[in-house]
Amino acid sequence: MERESVLLASAEENKNQKILWWLLALGAIVGVAFSSASQGAKREVRERASGRCESCGIRLNEDESIVGHMDHTRISDQNGHKLNRYNALSNLRLHCPKCEAEWHLQHIGNARDIGLSEKNNNVSALGALISLHIWSGEKFWELYSGYRDKVEALFSKYEKDLPR
Repeated sequence: MERESVLLASAEENKNQKILWWLLALGAIVGVAFSSASQGAKREVRERASGRCESCGIRLNEDESIVGHMDHTRISDQNGHKLNRYNALSNLRLHCPKCEAEWHLQHIGNARDIGLSEKNNNVSALGALISLHIWSGEKFWELYSGYRDKVEALFSKYEKDLPR
């Protein structure tokens, strides 16, 4: 009887953890959507990249690909008018989930170089890692092996368990 209770509690905990992962990933996706490039710009970037990640070259279908910003700085001219360079095609790239996560991991500690606060970059990295795990657990662990300390520190900072 006691063992059945433990097993049920463990199953419930796993279910809750999966729900939390999906909610975190959804939150990251919604956050990106509000600051993302127009659909037309995304289409042009995908065409420019011929449907391949512009970092590793892997072929992607549309819902696997991420059109993101290289530099998140919103530049103003001398009169304070926002310049459109932020969503210019030269500032956008097509990434697979692994390369998007790696981009943000590489900038932990120097997020200002890409126009983000450390907090925003950390949250972007965490969301990208969660999305990566959903896309491919194998690629998540591959990336983890190269950035183990950063990934573990990030998950610990936000009190999240590494995926299983």
